Amino acid sequence: MTPVSPSRPISPIYINSEVKVPQFRTDENKIHRIRCLVPYYARVVSVVSPSEIWIQHPNHISDRLTEILPPNSEPVDSGSLKKGMYVMAPLDETTLARSRILEVKNDKVLVRFIDHGSTNFFSSNDLFNMSLDLRTYPWQTVPVALSDVNPLNREFWSDEEVEALKTALRDYDMFWIRPQMTQKKIIDDGFYSRVTMFGLYPEDIDEIQNSFRSDFDLGDSIMEKFYTLLPSHSFTPLPVIDAFDQKLFPVKK
Repeated sequence: MTPVSPSRPISPIYINSEVKVPQFRTDENKIHRIRCLVPYYARVVSVVSPSEIWIQHPNHISDRLTEILPPNSEPVDSGSLKKGMYVMAPLDETTLARSRILEVKNDKVLVRFIDHGSTNFFSSNDLFNMSLDLRTYPWQTVPVALSDVNPLNREFWSDEEVEALKTALRDYDMFWIRPQMTQKKIIDDGFYSRVTMFGLYPEDIDEIQNSFRSDFDLGDSIMEKFYTLLPSHSFTPLPVIDAFDQKLFPVKK
């Protein structure tokens, strides 16, 4: 009998079947997200804190992923509602938009509009089933976290810090977004990409749109503007080497 080489992989029949390798879901209930690994430009649609900024690409198709009231779909069975479930929820008085349930409290349901970035509470009677066709398109918004920033107390973002970020972003319609690289494999859509952001001027946008390059050095640093707007900004942010080095912090409750 030929001896088995110690470097040879173990036969599959001996591998513990209970050991599961994490991998992306591919079932019909999964709605994929847009993952950007190269610099791009986008607009900001919702701001929670420096650790949670929702952006939208200029070529989004959010308006095509809605339903006009009354919808063709059936109302959701209130007994089936659960966190992580996709539903159609009222975006305004005449339109339903794709949403994901974040929390269920009795008859109140908190949802995020996955194509618009905002959140809202609804009664379970206001929610409708999402068609399989609408599930084939990725989220039209992307959550990112601003890199190289930390709250002054190192625990949570204060109201003043959140407002300073909103003020820093308010002067620009579009932003140049540069994802931070990491050596780790990201297999969780819940991982918010760590990015540096730069507010763009109209001439910057023209240059981007008329070029095939992606190595632009344009705009105003949002991180630097954010710190200068704070009442106390005597501390110096530490540069992030790997995206996972940038921690996410909650907002003050």
